[in-house]
Amino acid sequence: MLRDDGRMSFSDVSALDGDGTVPVELGDMVAAIVAVTDRACEQQLDAEYAEGVAKSTIANKSARIRALLGLSWYEPDLTRRSMLERNPLAWLVSVNGIPVDARTLPAELQDEARRLALIPDLDARRVS
Repeated sequence: MLRDDGRMSFSDVSALDGDGTVPVELGDMVAAIVAVTDRACEQQLDAEYAEGVAKSTIANKSARIRALLGLSWYEPDLTRRSMLERNPLAWLVSVNGIPVDARTLPAELQDEARRLALIPDLDARRVS
C-alpha cells in the first residue's frame, strides 16, 4: 500500500474505499490529509517515536486537531458506514418532542429525515 518512499498515494486511499474504511466522496480529502501527515512525520519523527507515547499526549493532540478543524466528537461525514450503522445517536430524531429511533419510523418519514439530513443516508455512502 505504500510507495517506494513509504507514503500512501491517492490510489492507495482509493483502494481503501472498497473495504468501507473511507467513504468514496472523502477519498481526495483523506489522500490530502495523509500526504500532509506523511510530510510532517518524515520531518519531525523517527521510526521509534510512537513507542511509549502517553495516551494523554495523544488525546491532547487529538483535541487540538479537532479544535483547529472545528470538528466535534461525532462527525457523521467523517464516520465510517459501519460505525454509523451501529451508532444509536445517529438515528435519533424528535417526534413531537420525543426522541425516536428513525429506523422504526415508516419508510416515507425515514426518506424525509434523510432528505433533511437528520439521519445518515447510507445508500448514498455505499461504494458502487
